[in-house]
Amino acid sequence: SLDGKLNQALEGITGPALAPDGSQLASEATATTAQNILAFTSPEGGNRRSYPLPGNNLVNYAWSPAGDAISAIVAIRSDYSGKVSGNRNFLIEARTLAISEYAQSNLLNPRVLWSPDGTYLFWIGTLPSEGGYKIGGSLVNRGSKQVSDLSPAIGLASPDYLVVTNADWLALP
Repeated sequence: SLDGKLNQALEGITGPALAPDGSQLASEATATTAQNILAFTSPEGGNRRSYPLPGNNLVNYAWSPAGDAISAIVAIRSDYSGKVSGNRNFLIEARTLAISEYAQSNLLNPRVLWSPDGTYLFWIGTLPSEGGYKIGGSLVNRGSKQVSDLSPAIGLASPDYLVVTNADWLALP
């Protein structure tokens, strides 16, 4: 933390994401099983609530701007070949831990973004295409769960593998 009060090791968590209001920390918890564990704690690491997610590879997660929900993407990976055959997309309500599943996606190395007002999600990642790869993206209505493919509008393709390492949703001025 900036004031130094929270400077401590948080055991057993990776990829911590602080809620916008600073009240909760979400992270991937280490587990001895093949199950994904999304853990919610106080910023100091206390009051831990573990939440198992279906699937076997938690790939990305992000808090809603209001901090009332977290979106998580879990890859569907074959235990035999290791090949990813798609993703399961979830929305977890932070207060109740109620879960909603959204449509599956086929992105490789996916990322999830929230619109500034929290009404939309954007899934972005890599898709195989003729002669190589392209960046794919889908706009998802949080309320209706309607998915709109925006991959053609992105228009980034290459014979080489493309990957999105970071992305932000910028509000129009």
